Amino acid sequence: MGEERLILLDTDVIIEMLDKNSNKEEGLMLRIIESGKQYCTSSVNMHEVLYGIEKYSKDSRLVL
Repeated sequence: MGEERLILLDTDVIIEMLDKNSNKEEGLMLRIIESGKQYCTSSVNMHEVLYGIEKYSKDSRLVL
């Protein structure tokens, strides 16, 4: 029986998906969904994203 493989979303991918001005976001998410694989991230990636939002975002409430 084979192991299930997950797509690990790293910090750069998560930031692209959260960035309203990114033109890459739609293509990234579509490719992930069409792959049919499950996806995840790590606590380290989430910490980096949340730290960046808190430090650089003008209105972090929209994301948090």
